[in-house]
Amino acid sequence: MNIRFAGVVLVAAALTGSAAEGGEADLSIPLEDAKGFYADKIQGHLELGLHFSAVRLLDSDKWDDAAGEGFVGTIDHFDEVQTLLPYNLSVRYFLNEHWGVACQWEQMEAEAVTHDQGDVDGVFTSSGPSLLLVGRMPLSRGLVPYAEAGAHFPTVDFEMEDWWHMGYPTSGTYARGNKQPYHGHTRYMDTEEEDAVCLAAGLGLLWKCREHWAVDLNMRYLDVNAVSHHYSRDGQRINDHGNSSIPLSHLAFGAGVAYQF
Repeated sequence: MNIRFAGVVLVAAALTGSAAEGGEADLSIPLEDAKGFYADKIQGHLELGLHFSAVRLLDSDKWDDAAGEGFVGTIDHFDEVQTLLPYNLSVRYFLNEHWGVACQWEQMEAEAVTHDQGDVDGVFTSSGPSLLLVGRMPLSRGLVPYAEAGAHFPTVDFEMEDWWHMGYPTSGTYARGNKQPYHGHTRYMDTEEEDAVCLAAGLGLLWKCREHWAVDLNMRYLDVNAVSHHYSRDGQRINDHGNSSIPLSHLAFGAGVAYQF
């Protein structure tokens, strides 16, 4: 009885060992495939970036003395809002040493400043992704200049300040008031992008400071324009003040880091 039991145990152990060996062999195949895919398609091809950017509008001032108008009504100046947040995320994939494609997130904000009082009526915002073709030229000492061009897909909006929306003549009057519509008057400005697809282009320089890591400095141009429909209400009456063109084309000066797989 003991001999038979020992035989059963040995057979079971042998079968278990064979199954384990077979399982290891099956698992090794996809593992090797994954390593091969990484070496062939990811390593030396994929790059992730994170950047800080300072924005400068190309057209920020407009005032017509004869008409007493700026961009929209008394808005005569756009003041760029700068941020210390690293909002520019980028993904680049290079097909070879010189050519690749990139996707990058862009955004900007500009305060709408009035001519007379210097009040801020609200903030224009533009944000969206860019799809770009990238060309680069690796040099010595880890320096890699590059150029990129493609399409930007913006979404533009206008966030009204409460005092302006409620129809007050100045922000100070609103602060002293009851925060209700000024004599029943309210203002509105519906804003959207003029073109769903805009031009995006840039120049940059990478410095590979250590393995996998690089410092990235760049300058980018985005051709963004918006259209605002300005109207107001006095009770049930709607006053249509027409459409206005809002130039939001700008340069973005970026600095950040890139991780190269």
